[in-house]
Amino acid sequence: MSIFYPLKLIGVGTRHIECCASYYIRLAEAHGLTGTELHRAMLFHDHNSSLPLRKPPLNSSLSDMSFINRVSYGSSKIHKLIQNLVGESNIHRSYLYMPIRELSRFGRDIAAHDLRWCPLCLKEDVDSQAPPYFRLIWQLRDITACEKHWVKLESRCPSCGRYQNQASIPWRDLSKCRHCNNRLTESWSHYSESDIGSFFWGYSDIVETISKGMHYDILKIKDNIRKAAIAKYKNSANHSKITHPYFKKAIHGGIHLSNTHDIFLACHSCDISIWEALNGKSDFAQLPLNFPTGQPYLAQHGFATKRGRPISPNKHKRAQLLEKHRLRISDLINNSEPPLTLRQLAEDSNLSIRLIKHNWPNLVEKAKSRYQNHSQRLKIQSHIEAERMCHQLISTLINDGITTSPTYIARSLSRSTSIPFNTLFVSAKNILLDTAPFPQNKGDR
Repeated sequence: MSIFYPLKLIGVGTRHIECCASYYIRLAEAHGLTGTELHRAMLFHDHNSSLPLRKPPLNSSLSDMSFINRVSYGSSKIHKLIQNLVGESNIHRSYLYMPIRELSRFGRDIAAHDLRWCPLCLKEDVDSQAPPYFRLIWQLRDITACEKHWVKLESRCPSCGRYQNQASIPWRDLSKCRHCNNRLTESWSHYSESDIGSFFWGYSDIVETISKGMHYDILKIKDNIRKAAIAKYKNSANHSKITHPYFKKAIHGGIHLSNTHDIFLACHSCDISIWEALNGKSDFAQLPLNFPTGQPYLAQHGFATKRGRPISPNKHKRAQLLEKHRLRISDLINNSEPPLTLRQLAEDSNLSIRLIKHNWPNLVEKAKSRYQNHSQRLKIQSHIEAERMCHQLISTLINDGITTSPTYIARSLSRSTSIPFNTLFVSAKNILLDTAPFPQNKGDR
């Protein structure tokens, strides 16, 4: 029998399983507490449930929610509290670890330092009236995009620019910011398949393995890599991988797997996926674990990227404002007909010319090029129209037996059209030179 409300973990057995931090936040909300208060209550009941309530509560060291998704000494205590006091037996499937017993401690290296989410997935949860929750796959450090919508995973509120890790602040709705209460689903940016990173599909297989509660040992992984590499080599027409030294080691079972870096390197060298390495089968439907082209990522830095230096909320707001202005200017340049000059562009966007030139020189060059091309087209069209009108008028006058001159033709036509006088004069002069001689007066030169 559980002491706390027996909240169920979402998505058990699938790669869309809920992360432990998200489950803990929903559990705290179900009891009307913050994350820190829930931790204190759990510590109180775990130590001695018969202690009088008038005694001061135990101190809670929980301040950062994202660390619950990692493997550490402190997070393991919280996982045990949830399992013993809430009765959730699948809680070990909601945090990141390597599903290989000998390498399980390296799970902390693949976890992100901040809670992250896909805005469109949370929006779908809200629209379907399902409880919004954070997926475990979003908390992987090298996963940068949602595999369903191909949008960038966010870690800051689009309105206030703050992280969502604080455990001491109540969070009533996971689709809204815990600081400003604005929705986290209002803005997103799309990614292409080449932007998602080299380990996207491999990490997806790891999350699905964790969600199913499966475990492997290092000797079994070595044997599975050897079986999958041999099977893929026999079934593939491209035998170029046989020259790779790591491939030869994998074939003969001589690879050394001491950390996650070695496993990823072995999978890449043998052109197999993590799924194939875990199951020992060759499946061409599984995407191999490829490196980025021209970037020796693993060899130089290991498989986990370092956390970027955080920026202040003010700088974040300024960056968002500049991005909004950039999209507005780009839209004006691409969709305005006729193309705008730089001065007109500044007036329509309510920005100064100096600011536009300083921040977006490439857009300025694009606007100038588009306006110059448009001016050139107009010039050519006006020449064609001038030749047509002059030819028509000259033919009429010659048929009537009237002697004419370029000046007369240009003056006659300039009263009824917007084409410049000089353009009409040059066109009429060229036509008269091709048809018949005309008097060379002083005004016609």
